[in-house]
Amino acid sequence: MSVFRRDEFVRSVQGQSVPGAEVFVCTQPANASSYPPSPLAPIFSDPAGTIPIIQPVITDGFGHCAFYVVAGTYTVVVANNNIIQQIYPDQLIGSNGVGSVSFETNGIANTDQALLNLKDGTEITVTSDGIGGVVIDTNVPIPAAIDLQTNGSDNTIQTKLNLHSTDASIVLTSDGAGGVDLKGFVPGASSVFSTVASNVSGILAPGSNDIRLLLLFIPYAITFSNLSVQCSGGGSGHSNDWGIYKITGTVGTLVANVGPQTLTSATLYTLANLQGPVTLQSGLYLFAFTSDVASDSIEVGEPVTITTVYTTITNSASGTLPASIVLSIGSLSYSTGDVTHGIPIVALS
Repeated sequence: MSVFRRDEFVRSVQGQSVPGAEVFVCTQPANASSYPPSPLAPIFSDPAGTIPIIQPVITDGFGHCAFYVVAGTYTVVVANNNIIQQIYPDQLIGSNGVGSVSFETNGIANTDQALLNLKDGTEITVTSDGIGGVVIDTNVPIPAAIDLQTNGSDNTIQTKLNLHSTDASIVLTSDGAGGVDLKGFVPGASSVFSTVASNVSGILAPGSNDIRLLLLFIPYAITFSNLSVQCSGGGSGHSNDWGIYKITGTVGTLVANVGPQTLTSATLYTLANLQGPVTLQSGLYLFAFTSDVASDSIEVGEPVTITTVYTTITNSASGTLPASIVLSIGSLSYSTGDVTHGIPIVALS
């Protein structure tokens, strides 16, 4: 408990010290109309506030007395020979004149605290002006104002941006941290790519380990793990491979293939990519088919007309597509029997 010292000096009207005077300390409101006054406040003889004093406090030969009391506002009463002489109300003891200071943390009293020391914290600066003022500021920079526009024009009264899609071919996905992914897809097409052609025919590998290249247009970005083709004819023991090449100038880079497979009958083959899940952006690619014999075939759609094709003189090995091929562009006249200009019927899933 914190207590504060008070010294009292009692003198006569002539200024002489009055020994043996009786000094009372009362809480307020005090009743000093009769002797002894009341209510009496707890007072102590030591600065720890552990040794109580029974009132009144008697002045010594110099008219002096002292005591310790908890900070607050009191009424001090002076008596002599059991007769009240002076009453001093509103005596601030242990106070600066504006009331006592109470320290709390999150509403809980710091009962033993007599010092308040404000310190800097993370991204927080505390600055004292030396005369009782304290400035608390943050070190975090104020973000620049957000400028919202649509097609380059300011949205002058807009404070919120809410992206939404009314087109079934556009999907918006928020990552919850300010990022938005925009993806386009063909509604109802799922992950399947196919051709609308005038007729369908099978293509044979032109020779052992030769590579057939067919244009493949991917209309939207897709991630797939399987490549499906329709076999139009095959025999046991033959090694075949099909996959997709990315076109970069005169080089084709293999991005997905199924590896050596045996085609045994005219059926749909759906096989996993050797590369695992593959993501391709929309654009033009090359579908490739190879076989270690010239008898196995897969189905393609025959377009109405085509004048330019990609060809390669790069060969496969044991019916397996190589990692890259050298490309050239040639022209040919349309002929149903010339399978080079077919469009693959392929599904990515």
